[in-house]
Amino acid sequence: MISAVAARKAALAAQQAASTSQVPADRDASTSTVEQPPSKPPSSVSKPPSTKRKPSTQKSRPEPKKLRKSKKRLPNDSMDVFREQTDVIDLGSGDSDEDVMDIGMSEDSDADFDSEQNIPSNRQSKRAWSPSMPLKDGSNSDSSLDDDDINGSEPFAGLDVTTLLPTSRNTRGPHIPQNEGVLSASTFEPSIDENLFFLTEEETQTLGYTGTSTLVGLNFHDTLCLLGTCTFVLVQGSLEVNGVCIRPSSQRHQMFAPRSSALPFFKCGSEKLPPFPLPASISPRLQELFGHRVVIMFQSLQTGVESLGKACRTFENVFELPRWPNDCGQKPFKIPGLSMVSKQTKDLQPFSPLASWSKALHDLAPSTSTHTGVYLIKGPKNTGKSTFSRNIVNHLLTQYRQVAYLECDIGQSEFTPGGMVALNIVSSPIFGPPFTHPTVPFSSHYVGHTTPRSSPSYYLDCILACIQKYRSEIQVCPDDMDDEMDSRISEFIPLVVNTMGWTKGLGADLTQKIQAMVEPTDIFDIQPTSHHATPHALPPVIGHQGQYTAYQNGSLIPDQGARTHILEQAPPTSLAGFTSADHRAISMLSYFFATFKPTKPGFTGTGDVGQWEVSGWDVSRPLCAIPPYSIDCSVAFDKVVLTGAGTEDVVASEIGRVLNGAIVGLVSCEAGALDIDDGLSDGQGNLSSGIPYSQQALPPLPQASNCIGIALVRGVSDPIVTENMTGTRAQPTTNLHLLTPLPPPLLSQANARILVKGELELPVWGMLDFRHDRDGDLGYVAGVERDKVPYLQWGKGPEGVIGGDKKRIRRNLMRKGQS
Repeated sequence: MISAVAARKAALAAQQAASTSQVPADRDASTSTVEQPPSKPPSSVSKPPSTKRKPSTQKSRPEPKKLRKSKKRLPNDSMDVFREQTDVIDLGSGDSDEDVMDIGMSEDSDADFDSEQNIPSNRQSKRAWSPSMPLKDGSNSDSSLDDDDINGSEPFAGLDVTTLLPTSRNTRGPHIPQNEGVLSASTFEPSIDENLFFLTEEETQTLGYTGTSTLVGLNFHDTLCLLGTCTFVLVQGSLEVNGVCIRPSSQRHQMFAPRSSALPFFKCGSEKLPPFPLPASISPRLQELFGHRVVIMFQSLQTGVESLGKACRTFENVFELPRWPNDCGQKPFKIPGLSMVSKQTKDLQPFSPLASWSKALHDLAPSTSTHTGVYLIKGPKNTGKSTFSRNIVNHLLTQYRQVAYLECDIGQSEFTPGGMVALNIVSSPIFGPPFTHPTVPFSSHYVGHTTPRSSPSYYLDCILACIQKYRSEIQVCPDDMDDEMDSRISEFIPLVVNTMGWTKGLGADLTQKIQAMVEPTDIFDIQPTSHHATPHALPPVIGHQGQYTAYQNGSLIPDQGARTHILEQAPPTSLAGFTSADHRAISMLSYFFATFKPTKPGFTGTGDVGQWEVSGWDVSRPLCAIPPYSIDCSVAFDKVVLTGAGTEDVVASEIGRVLNGAIVGLVSCEAGALDIDDGLSDGQGNLSSGIPYSQQALPPLPQASNCIGIALVRGVSDPIVTENMTGTRAQPTTNLHLLTPLPPPLLSQANARILVKGELELPVWGMLDFRHDRDGDLGYVAGVERDKVPYLQWGKGPEGVIGGDKKRIRRNLMRKGQS
């Protein structure tokens, strides 16, 4: 008489000895000698065992009570059969050992073998197939595999198991294989005095330009991907840049190509043009170059945009080749700051032209009637709306001399910092990300937020005011641009409207209302390729009260005369190190360090179709070291307005602390359109502040106002109260230190006497002093130790400090009925 545990160990040892010493008996014979186990007592059927016996070959920690309780309800085939057998087991032969294994220990022994070979156990009556543990000839299994499967063939060879493998959660960029260095970005192979020529100043003058330059000749199959900054002129042939075909002209195009965005991609255009007429004084060595299909002249561009990396360390050295791999590019042009990218890496992503984009641009024909084209781009976020907007502007500039651009995406604006609805006039192609071409717009309105969530009505009013400005002053342009060499259309100016990427709920409703107000002739709807894409937005429908809604009982009124182009989204890139917040920060800092010039000689900002554009960046001093304007609030401003959630509770005595370090909009208003309150004599709070602020005041109407730009309130002085000669108390005086890049002529003529503060704040990078940066350690800010600098905190703050942690907002919380 032996116990069940001892019988189990003996059967396992006998089975292992039999498999190593001799070949097991025939399979049929072994199965024929199986003895049936003795019948189970009736009580064992009605009462299942309270616990399950653990395998003898491993130790496990005691399971929680919850799990042990659930194990009582396991099916009968998972119970320990030995507890239900009699105490006497016959171990007469080796065959009986296997019989016992097959009958009483088939599942527990499989668990033991699986644990020894690191194979997960299969709690089924049939043994599962495993490539690392094939079936043995003498094993007694009721598997359904045929003889071919047992003999070694793989029964699941045609099964696709890719769906069973774990996938990465990072879907922001494409999968780049390990040998990504072999992906070519430029097929152009530079050869000096064959397709690459370095020109002296005298040779450049023979082509009608000044300074030294480099000529590059491209054939039909050559592609060129560039990194850095330069100016280029298309001398001969048709050139396609980022999917837009440009023709030869004397215009110099500025190109900004940082690693933070898709790099420009040059290749020969499909259009065949006559060759460039060679001047008689051209050097003989250059005549062979003009046998190429396309000839481009490159020159250096010195604007100081590379220095923005000092102010915002996230974008440091983005115009230079990465340190690794060291063979991803070269500098064959001998132009400072310009490199050719030869291999595509995770940090260098060239622009990938899309067939649907090229077809949509090709279908756009110049307007031959008095009706000017209005082009609206919409789609979800991260689908390439801004990139396609730049492409369509560049394409229209090949047909028109000027193009109007209405920016409705206040989170990531193209020509201005975030928070502004702006109408811009573009006269030259755009080759660079938004922070490389800030402008002072023709007309703009300051919302003060990166989303219209808190003020949707005011957001729509600002857009409507810009549309009215376009139709009344810009759409039909006076023919004052007499240029016989330029055959482009100058009588009309088309409009490009870029919408926001908020396409759900309120965002979808706002987009439909914008579409109804704009009345576009062409709609470019960028659809995401993901199967979780948002549904197609419905056309606007007029409601019963004359309002537009996104949905109206399925009754739709289609847009009259509007052509809809369905586009595929831009391919995602692996530039995951740059977020939307980073791009907003660099755009804000680029604006404050910029130097502006008028687009036309003698342009003053009034009475003419033009605007101010950037001419360079001065990053020699941080924002804390630039001399500001010192302004008396009671004299220079008529009203101070706060917008955003919670600002209606700011009392007048606290307005100085609210404005200190704030980003404000400088707004000018028409005469008689502003309701000015006598704030300085309306209560003791306003009397003590010295700032013309009234609580719960509304911003001026967009139809009668204009925001000329933004400014930084770098400091607010305490109110200064003086007494008159008569001994009466005079009004308090409060001075503001304002920092703005707007030119003084524009400030003097715009008459901006209203300050509007929203929810936008200065990025942290703008508060630092990069002059004292040594090995990444900012020890001082404007000569003050960093621990004593107000509004800044290094490291984690002490526990219990309110507002010391990073602000986090959750908008995915739903009601009980929505979950």
